[in-house]
Amino acid sequence: MGNQQLLLIVLSMIIVAIAVAVGISLFQTHSAQFTIDTMIEEMRTIATEGQEYNRKPGRSGGGGGAFTGFSPGVNRTSTETADYQIVFIKRGAEMRITGTSKAKLAGNNQPLKVRTDVTATSTQITILNR
Repeated sequence: MGNQQLLLIVLSMIIVAIAVAVGISLFQTHSAQFTIDTMIEEMRTIATEGQEYNRKPGRSGGGGGAFTGFSPGVNRTSTETADYQIVFIKRGAEMRITGTSKAKLAGNNQPLKVRTDVTATSTQITILNR
């Protein structure tokens, strides 16, 4: 083989290596975003169920203006994506849901954490780490 052919082979290998590295990086970015989106959707479902419980009168099986006693539906606190912990704060007037992903983030090898603060009329979602 001539020098020109060897140079083309080496150049081709470098281009393929760069393309593979970019592909892996894109996959990790989209994977993390998918996890965030899934966790937010699951937490919104729990929050909505909690708000329904809060608004329902106590004699009808609800909280009568409080979240205390709320328990989410079946398979809501541990899903394929994350585990969720529910804490009642301000004497049951608010509910805090903290989600911890089961997969670790590529950049820091830590699980993703998302917190949702729920009142009777609002929901605020905060991503604690990325």
